[in-house]
Amino acid sequence: MGSSLSTKVVEKVWRLRKSLGLNQGQMAKKLGIGQSTYSSIEKGTSDLRLLYIPKLAEVLGVEIWQLFTDLDQGQTGPLSPEEIELIFSYRNIAHSKDKKSLLQVAKSMGEG
Repeated sequence: MGSSLSTKVVEKVWRLRKSLGLNQGQMAKKLGIGQSTYSSIEKGTSDLRLLYIPKLAEVLGVEIWQLFTDLDQGQTGPLSPEEIELIFSYRNIAHSKDKKSLLQVAKSMGEG
């Protein structure tokens, strides 16, 4: 792959997709597009359309800006698969009270 911004975004999407254990078909389904369309985006034979960016970020559990940068905020490198899994798990917690409790536990563990 080359070094254009689009190519770098596609490379990051590929890495994140793989770290989540998703194949191209599963990713395409989550995006609401055909597998051949998604495959051609990853191969670079079709352009990554801007309208896919918000949904890509949502599916991959990252902020949109993180698709366009090499470093994630406060990190020394991309999110690990465990960090991505933790983010997805957190987002699936239904009650804000439970989310706050989890954050308190995580913060206290980080301090010790």
